[in-house]
Amino acid sequence: MKSIPWYKRIPIQIPLILLLVTLIPTVAFGIRDRQVTRQAQLQDAQRETQERLRETALLLQTVMQEVEATARELAEQASFLDLAAQYQRQAESRLASQLTLALGQSAWPCPSMSALYLVLEQADCVFTSLPSQKQISITQEPAQSLVAFYQEYAKGQATWTTFPGTGPDGQEIVYWRPLRSSDGSLLGALACQMDSAHFADAVSALRREDGAIGAITTYPGRVLCCTDPQEAAQESLAGSAIFSQAYREQENTGSYFTEDGDWLVAHYNSLENGWKFLCAVPSSQIFGAAGGWAYMLVLSLSGLASVLLGSLLLFRLVIRPLGRLRGKMEKMEKGQLETLDSYGTENEIGIILRAYDHMVVRLRQLINDVYVQQLLRKQAQLSSLQSQMDEHFLYNTLNTIYCQASQEQAPTSAAMILQLSRYFRLNLSQGQEKIPLPEILELIQAYLKIQQMRYGQSLACRLETFPEMDLYVSLKYLYQPIIENAIVHGFEKKLGSHHLDISFQNEGGCLRFAVRDDGVGMSPERCQEVTAELKSFDPIRGKGYALRNIQEQIRLTYGPEYGIQIESRQGEGTTVTLVVPLERRKSQ
Repeated sequence: MKSIPWYKRIPIQIPLILLLVTLIPTVAFGIRDRQVTRQAQLQDAQRETQERLRETALLLQTVMQEVEATARELAEQASFLDLAAQYQRQAESRLASQLTLALGQSAWPCPSMSALYLVLEQADCVFTSLPSQKQISITQEPAQSLVAFYQEYAKGQATWTTFPGTGPDGQEIVYWRPLRSSDGSLLGALACQMDSAHFADAVSALRREDGAIGAITTYPGRVLCCTDPQEAAQESLAGSAIFSQAYREQENTGSYFTEDGDWLVAHYNSLENGWKFLCAVPSSQIFGAAGGWAYMLVLSLSGLASVLLGSLLLFRLVIRPLGRLRGKMEKMEKGQLETLDSYGTENEIGIILRAYDHMVVRLRQLINDVYVQQLLRKQAQLSSLQSQMDEHFLYNTLNTIYCQASQEQAPTSAAMILQLSRYFRLNLSQGQEKIPLPEILELIQAYLKIQQMRYGQSLACRLETFPEMDLYVSLKYLYQPIIENAIVHGFEKKLGSHHLDISFQNEGGCLRFAVRDDGVGMSPERCQEVTAELKSFDPIRGKGYALRNIQEQIRLTYGPEYGIQIESRQGEGTTVTLVVPLERRKSQ
């Protein structure tokens, strides 16, 4: 038999050799890779689930500590305890009003609390912090249930319980804090109802829509929160087919597979709040993408086809796609991000082209994300600056009230506190950062009334406005600190009468706000130093912080061309001028 020439055997030998060299290692490594991948996915799932539970526990612990701190502070107030004791001895309406007022003042600053209830040992009603329902008869809901919970669970001890309501999974989370008089006798308890939105945010990691089941229970298994209605309906998860093993294990944290292998269960015992956090993830969710057989088959067939077709497909599969990729990359160098949208066959070149498209899409997304992050960062900077200004004002104002209260016995201080309360009510302005100029004027007038109570007839103020002020809005945090600076730094070190001129002017579409005092003033060198500090904002509290804070708010909101100007003469006074663009109100 005539043998086949060697050069004719090459097209047969090379494909066979390449097929064996490609197929066998691919199958072997594919099986090994599948095992390693499944093990890695299992470890990742266990770690992620444990981290999810710890995250939920820490977030919930933070919310709980905030509620507990509010309850503890009120329970330790001697004046509040005296009110409660007096009401139990004689149920007067005056004492009842004072008790509800104290509850409201304590509950309002705590955003993690939706309501605060006072259950007394000898009372025919339950007091609340709710403006619409200050007193509830013990024969009505929810007072009847609260009294029952108090008698059964919380009498004389601090504890967390669940309460039927409209919260997550039909449960309200309630913290009980006992009240004891100065002689140690039990007066009753405070019931602090956690805000549903804050509780939902804290446990949101357990509610992800990936088929997993999240639950929070007591150590014995009583359900506090569960994302699965069927599991939540059980009296105790200790008897659940999925979670029962978690209650038998002694470790504070761990994970296991159920007997049927359908669920990976992780559990975590929080020592801080005494609750058990559970999460069950379906096995199909963990190993759903661990097959890899289709990829190995495609890789083997692609290798065989490339050998058989050879140079015939070389141009189509390699040269032309790479040419298109090179063209797109040249455009990328010029700033044009364009996708290929066509990858040819699923070979190595196709993977490169697909990765390029993925990179382009990701770059576009990152560019958009950077822009959004810049906007968010700007908003966060503004919010931080404004909150710091509130603290700065609160400190100085309370210090003023303290000084006045030390000099007299009550009436003037009470009036000052009333004006301060009115100021805070105006300052809230329904959470809006920009408010109409007339409302800003009201804020200034409220603040000036407080200062005039302190200085009396020695402080004279003059306010100048311009027509149609109600057509414009501005940032509400810019104006009062300038007036505060004039009083604190201009008048406190100078005895005698004081004059303060405040003006709002419309100059060429810009708002010109000026505050002039006849206080101690500054030397030219000091005035120049303060003006220079305004241009280099440092977010650290210190001397001159208020004006630097305002200057930074103006720069972030309106741009560097607007800001503050200072003119001062030693012994004659200081004039601070603020210039910002006038912004019209949006039509209601």
